[in-house]
Amino acid sequence: PRISDGQLLFLLHMLSHMKEPREGGSRVAIIMNGSPLFTGDAGSGESEIRRYVLENDLLEAIVALPEQLFYNTGIATYVWVLTNRKAPERRGKVQLIDASSFWIPMRKSLGDKRREIPPEKAWDIVKILKDFKDGDTRIVEKDGKHEEVVVSKIFPTTHFGYRKITVERPLRLNFQATPERIARLEEERAFQALGESKKKGAAGEKERAEGRALQEQIRNLLRSLPGTLFKDRAEFEKVLEATARKAGVKLPAPVKKAILSALSERDETAEICRDKEGNPEPDPELRDTENVPLPPGDDPADTEGIPRSVRAFFEREVKPHVPDLPAPRPKPGQFCIYVLKCADGSFYIGQTDDFERRLSEHENGDVSWTAPRLPLEPIHWECFSTREEAVKREHVLKSGFGRQWLKEQYGKGKLFAAAARQAGAWIATDKRDPKDGKVGIVGYEINFNRYFYRYTPPRPLEEIEADIRALEQEIVRMLAEVTGGGEPSAVEE
Repeated sequence: PRISDGQLLFLLHMLSHMKEPREGGSRVAIIMNGSPLFTGDAGSGESEIRRYVLENDLLEAIVALPEQLFYNTGIATYVWVLTNRKAPERRGKVQLIDASSFWIPMRKSLGDKRREIPPEKAWDIVKILKDFKDGDTRIVEKDGKHEEVVVSKIFPTTHFGYRKITVERPLRLNFQATPERIARLEEERAFQALGESKKKGAAGEKERAEGRALQEQIRNLLRSLPGTLFKDRAEFEKVLEATARKAGVKLPAPVKKAILSALSERDETAEICRDKEGNPEPDPELRDTENVPLPPGDDPADTEGIPRSVRAFFEREVKPHVPDLPAPRPKPGQFCIYVLKCADGSFYIGQTDDFERRLSEHENGDVSWTAPRLPLEPIHWECFSTREEAVKREHVLKSGFGRQWLKEQYGKGKLFAAAARQAGAWIATDKRDPKDGKVGIVGYEINFNRYFYRYTPPRPLEEIEADIRALEQEIVRMLAEVTGGGEPSAVEE
């Protein structure tokens, strides 16, 4: 935990002095302020201490005390009751007691101490702890009124835990070589570094001169690019590399990255940017986190390490807002093979250079083999540079081995139409808990006020309006006294 707050460290120090359960165990009570209940994110020192205490079932109860009980501070305080000898009925559970109303005013204040807990209320707190009743109530006075409120709640230890997951969304960029975007390149560190050198003397001056010359070549290269707005990074990279080869300019990897950064802007209508393996790249600006409550029982993980509760939360709370998009289909003029799943479960394999036109012919019943097998579902396609390559791949897939491969891949959900769906959002599987190895960092916090919050409806509008009018009349009266005017008239409606 942070060095400015040693309360949880002191709690661990006290736990280390407890007797072993075989020796009778111990019970410890520590008064602390509210920060140990919730400070620290998942994986932080504070959260890990709470995790240790709760997962080892050492926390018996927390009692919220009234404010203004101590001489030098009026902040809220809490009593943590910890033990390693819990009664059977308390195991795996934590009792929260709201004793913030159990006070009487002191006859004379002592610094910030203006309240005290009388003996009878102190014994009542002990009784609530001993009775161990969920939903136990007491009559308390608030704003001069007496009301019955819940003062005791019981929760399983897992209720305070959560798994923090990172939700990624795809990066979408457009690219254009406009004067404004080209000017941004001057601010990129990798481009600036070309004109710098750590060497001294003549060697350093030579290296800087070569770097400045390369900078000017790159500026001229970018100015020669077409002013077309590209919405596919792969297409723009092909144009950039072809133009660089034609100009005889070799672009170092860091400089190429700087060029792509300078000439790009985020665009929701652009194609998803993908890495070398074809996986969508995440957009750091759209990255978000979600805290998924820990389930009370077992939470098995799937093959990706994602717990069942996390997957269910993602499907329920995230997916409806950022649904997946279909996999990108071949464009007109692209040679491709395609596979259609027919209504009778059979597969049709073909090749074309206009996928959408050919698919429309199939769906309209213009192809004799698929016409009696409607409806159809396109489940796979692959693109090639030449028709010869497409025909060769078509023959392979039509073989016995190829058809068996298609059936296996379809069953695994790995054919292109399923595997290359453009994910609207996905869970980052590289963020894992160091203890259980599952996706998501486990954290614990006890938001005490949330469990005892009581909704107080606002006053009726008529009462508020009447108070405002009364204040207006009082202000008019006071102004009349100051200015020496006569009796003020009523405020106009």
